[in-house]
Amino acid sequence: MKALACSSLGLFLLFAVPATAVRAQSPGSTEASKAEPASEKGLRNLVFEAKHRDVVDLSAAVRIMGSGVHGAALSFSREFRTITVRDLPENVAAIEAALKRLDIAEPPRPDVELHLFVLVASQAPAPSARVPEELVRVIEALKATLHYKTYSLAASFTERVRDGSRDIHGEGVAEIDDDRGGKPGKRVMQAEYGINQLSVDKDGSAVRIRLDGFKLALVGGGRAQLKTDVTLADGEKVVVGTSTVQDKGLVVLLSARVIR
Repeated sequence: MKALACSSLGLFLLFAVPATAVRAQSPGSTEASKAEPASEKGLRNLVFEAKHRDVVDLSAAVRIMGSGVHGAALSFSREFRTITVRDLPENVAAIEAALKRLDIAEPPRPDVELHLFVLVASQAPAPSARVPEELVRVIEALKATLHYKTYSLAASFTERVRDGSRDIHGEGVAEIDDDRGGKPGKRVMQAEYGINQLSVDKDGSAVRIRLDGFKLALVGGGRAQLKTDVTLADGEKVVVGTSTVQDKGLVVLLSARVIR
């Protein structure tokens, strides 16, 4: 009889433990389920209308200021130029203040007048070589370094570009003197140039114009191509590079002037 009583008691305790565990977990589960709705009820909404800057850039600048709590969100609409924020009141207030500081009109950007010249250099005499007056001094300097006898203008481009512009392109025709076969003539080449981005940098009174990813290609009866980054002072003329097409030399000159 004593052995039977011990077995019954052991059986009772075995079934009692799970019930106790269930009772211990219930209050915690109830509190967890109530915590999330409570945090969402305390969130505040804000719709900010951007007047000057791009909503994508503004959103990226303030997104890190969010609390990350359940229900918090930040989105934007390019169509309506709005940024919608849902977050804790203190985070919304900080984000709104930051957006107001950032959404200001940019200072007006200057225009830059670009002049691109493609010169053909040759050892053959060319009394009728066409050279713009503004390039005379530059060509005299080139004769002392490249040792060609004559220089003539094959192509020129002029373009007005806004500071900060990207993907700038232009094309035209370059005419090169061709005396192959003993008869004077012209070789026509397709000229194409491009600039990834143009920007104006100011350091006190000094103004520099930067052309990132400048490239020029001449195609037709041969091919010549230049690729480089260029930086020049306001109003300065620089030799961007040189190349050759058969027995001719090609010299690329570039000048830039800020239009205020």
